[in-house]
Amino acid sequence: MRRLWFGPLGLAVAFACGGPHVEPASTGLAIAPDQAGRTKPLPVVAQAPPIDPPSPLPIERPGCPQEQVIRASLELNTVHRIADVAGRTWVVANGPEGRALLLHLDSAGGLVQTPLPWWSERVAIEGDDAPGLRFIDTATPRWFRVDLGDPRRPKVGPVRPIPGLTPGQYPKAVASDGRRALVSLYRRATKPGKGGPKYLGETFFLDVRTGAKIGDSAPATLWMARCAAGRCFGLAELNRAPQPNMLVEIDDAGLREIQELGAWDCSGAVEWREGDEWWIARNERGRVALSVLDLSSGRLRQESVEVGGECSEVQPIALPEGHGLVINGRQLIHIGEAGEGAKLMPLPPKQSTERLVVGAEGWILATDFDSASWMQHDPPDVNGEYEYTEHFSFKGQAGLLELEGARWRWKSVADLPHSGEEGDYGNGYRPLVMSAPGQAGVLLVNDMGPSEYIALVEPC
Repeated sequence: MRRLWFGPLGLAVAFACGGPHVEPASTGLAIAPDQAGRTKPLPVVAQAPPIDPPSPLPIERPGCPQEQVIRASLELNTVHRIADVAGRTWVVANGPEGRALLLHLDSAGGLVQTPLPWWSERVAIEGDDAPGLRFIDTATPRWFRVDLGDPRRPKVGPVRPIPGLTPGQYPKAVASDGRRALVSLYRRATKPGKGGPKYLGETFFLDVRTGAKIGDSAPATLWMARCAAGRCFGLAELNRAPQPNMLVEIDDAGLREIQELGAWDCSGAVEWREGDEWWIARNERGRVALSVLDLSSGRLRQESVEVGGECSEVQPIALPEGHGLVINGRQLIHIGEAGEGAKLMPLPPKQSTERLVVGAEGWILATDFDSASWMQHDPPDVNGEYEYTEHFSFKGQAGLLELEGARWRWKSVADLPHSGEEGDYGNGYRPLVMSAPGQAGVLLVNDMGPSEYIALVEPC
């Protein structure tokens, strides 16, 4: 890069690697000598800067709250939220005629539907420089990758076979760094010894280019895993009795035990990645235990937050200043970027029994709901036979929470569509929260009729 300073006669002197040279300053003229050595101005032909091709996608803008508005109506079944990857929520679903779909939010507040070769909830989140989703089908077996280099426009790659996987096996955890994939299987032991485990795990690597198995299997079941830059870590249950829960690293040399987690008297663990750190939050009685693994060095940091004497429901949430955890829908533990300490912040009381949350442009989008379905039979007929009918009921609200001082308060809240409905022959409605840069909303899923995406935050 050259630096300019203006010398006498309005000339700009530019210093470059080859020494200074003189240019005219904003005159539109060049100075050139004639045959007699005199100088005379010559017109300068300006070169137009290169023009980048216009993007077919709108520029992402900050989000603004708005009244609930239905932006999409579609037929959905078997809906599963994968994770928040590349700044967006990703959802897999079966659409009309059983077609598999990948759902995410576009740049203008709508719901994008990308066709997939098949539906799967076993998806590996892979790649730092080239983020993507790797979908695995173990029945055939085969896999494909969705490129999220531009997360607004996912690209589905070709389906390839996996010769290193035995057909019919079912994975508990899959992970990948884009070069090799970790697959962890779980099955009943064929000949369990006296006092030995009745179920055994097998975890191994596959080459993502060829699908071939790499190295020997590790004797453990991984319930969740992350891989980055050639290293893979997991929350595991080892095959040896009494099958301890363990944080482990698996590489070409085998399985390395990092730390035993001890008694785990409450079910449930959630995970997320923040930079080079992989966070695991485990629900334990009276507290939430946090394990933080550095994916590049393997170093472990542990923390815990006291939350009372009960088993808790834990939801991770991305906030502008770092991740947090929502406990039982009632309190927010703000972890922060560096994870140094945490503080409990009360949330407004739930308006129904269940609450789902997602970060949305500095607010928290929350949906409170009751969703129930049950079978009921009529009185028996003359033959003593019963006819059963499926019934459902739904009540739900959604809105935004904003921070005022040390408390979160409702900024807006309203009933969701179909709130208060009861009906027959279906499971009713269940909400799912979604977000993307500048937008957020609720996907209201109905497996017996139209599902709807309701926007609450859209680009300003």
